[in-house]
Amino acid sequence: MRILLLTALFLASCSTLGSRSQTITGEAARTQFARLSALEGKWYATDGSQDGPVLIYETVAAGHAVVETEFPGTPHQMVTMYYLEGETLKLVHYCALGNRPRMVARPKDGVDLYFELEGDGGLASPNEMHMHDAAFHFEGPNKMSQAWGLFEGGVQTEAHAPSLERRPALD
Repeated sequence: MRILLLTALFLASCSTLGSRSQTITGEAARTQFARLSALEGKWYATDGSQDGPVLIYETVAAGHAVVETEFPGTPHQMVTMYYLEGETLKLVHYCALGNRPRMVARPKDGVDLYFELEGDGGLASPNEMHMHDAAFHFEGPNKMSQAWGLFEGGVQTEAHAPSLERRPALD
């Protein structure tokens, strides 16, 4: 009986290891969501590598969600939805890879806003190629950089890190 109890306690502690990271909740989550809402508009690569906007932000659903469209109008167009689920800031990234990882906002030193895969993230396998995390650095109301970590086989293989600037709409 003692071995059974110890085994159950061990397994319970292992199942909570992935959920030990803090999440951004409450007022902090609402403040970060407002910051995302304020990104509304068209964002361009500061290095001039793209002719059109790299990202378009739009607040939808009566202010309850923010849609980020990446590479709009291209075959690799992707969409990320940012939203508050209860008191927690989350995202779902609809990726050109064909998956849709789910992430949750977590505190991280040196980063203005950070998201990390939540649990299994809705992936078929943790080894599947997927976007695993995203870090935002805000450099004023019209400048920011992002770093999206691409994982495969459980390790980071690439980091997509564009520097962006918002420009007034010309249309």
